[in-house]
Amino acid sequence: MNGQSPPTRFTRPIRVGLLTPYFAFFESRFPADYRPSQEGYARGLADGLRAAGLEVTESGLVHGTQSAAEARDRFAAAGVEIVVAAATMAAPPTYGSEALAGFDGPIVVWDDKRAGRFARDVDEVEATRASSVLGSIMLANVLGREGRSYLTVSTVGGDATDVVRAVRGAAAAAALRGARLGLLGGIIPGYGDVVLDAVTARALGVELVPIGAVAIDAAYESAQGALDLATLPASLAPTPEARPLVERSLRVHRFLSTIAADAGLDGLALNCHSDVLRFSDALGVVSCLASSMLWSSGLPVACTGDGATAVALMLATRIAGSAQYCEGYTVEADTGELVVSSCGMADLTLRKPGETARLCPNELYPGAHGLGLAARFEFDAGPATIAAFGPATPSLPARLVISAGRLTGRGFEHLNGPSGTITFDQPGAGSASAAWIDAGPAHHLALVRGDRTVEYQAAARFLGIPLITVRSGSS
Repeated sequence: MNGQSPPTRFTRPIRVGLLTPYFAFFESRFPADYRPSQEGYARGLADGLRAAGLEVTESGLVHGTQSAAEARDRFAAAGVEIVVAAATMAAPPTYGSEALAGFDGPIVVWDDKRAGRFARDVDEVEATRASSVLGSIMLANVLGREGRSYLTVSTVGGDATDVVRAVRGAAAAAALRGARLGLLGGIIPGYGDVVLDAVTARALGVELVPIGAVAIDAAYESAQGALDLATLPASLAPTPEARPLVERSLRVHRFLSTIAADAGLDGLALNCHSDVLRFSDALGVVSCLASSMLWSSGLPVACTGDGATAVALMLATRIAGSAQYCEGYTVEADTGELVVSSCGMADLTLRKPGETARLCPNELYPGAHGLGLAARFEFDAGPATIAAFGPATPSLPARLVISAGRLTGRGFEHLNGPSGTITFDQPGAGSASAAWIDAGPAHHLALVRGDRTVEYQAAARFLGIPLITVRSGSS
């Protein structure tokens, strides 16, 4: 993200409540430092979550009805989206449940192994001090009795890494609830695999918002005003051939920004190849540059009217902060690498450090008024994940499909958009591509930096849908 735009539901800080159950019953029998040590332990857990950029509201030690009510009020006042429940010891679970009264978001149970190895002479105080696993078992039992959805993450010594990853996935699932996805320009004729049906959308909590003629005409009118050419991101460098074409593509950006603002959209599935955009008298070019700029402001965009992939992109943006809309062109038989690229829209955070993306005429898709602009660069090398979404069918539930690999740093100078390859299958026939096809997602992808398996496991868990993980050589 460019850091200049206000945060969206997919890019704002994640608000977490840290619930730390405790058992005051032992205080009269244990040393005076017992409670302070558990308070310090809880503060350390909170610090670990904050260090990863999460906004954390601490419950304090919850050990009775009053402390549960105080925690509940703190969480509500802070607008907590996710609760991380980290028992400090074996503790009555009912009070932890009371602290969650009225909260209907995801719960991550933090099962932290505090003791490396007990010495033979360990006493009851030290054994109890480290009894967090018992507290987690007790609380999880009550959460299950109440029909609450939770996910347990096990760690050692308070290491928050995997808990944070699970929280990001949980936040992605939560962010879909109430998200408004705009549908503009229909789909490319025949592209039946990209449709997000109303039943699947409703089950995810996504509201589909068709953009009608009145809204389109109002946005056309807005697009005709004076433009500030300085709005072009500094990370994009127009080629000489592209410079005369910048203004019209910026008008498309204004048009789409108006559509998004007026309709209160959180995401957009548009079809450039329609009378609304490429073939319209008012605009008449594709929207690759405009879509890239919307991405940089935190608004996910899918092309070809691909509402299914818009779901994958919205999840990916909440998980990783940004995402690349693309497709896998082919699996190279000699390397097993998947060639990934897009029509010209770009997640500029995926370029190599210090590299300026080339802004080139999109010669493949001329419109009523000539050529729009496309961004080109090679994806930087490093761990990465591809994700796709498949709406529910008569034979399959809605599902997420992912594969974690590594971007190689290779790219292709003459492909229309940003490009690269990601490790995916074994050389030869392999089996990963067959596994992906059998999973049946839409054909476009969300590409994000990093191995995001843990995050997607959490997202799928809290969405209540299967996660299909395809690995190199999958069968």
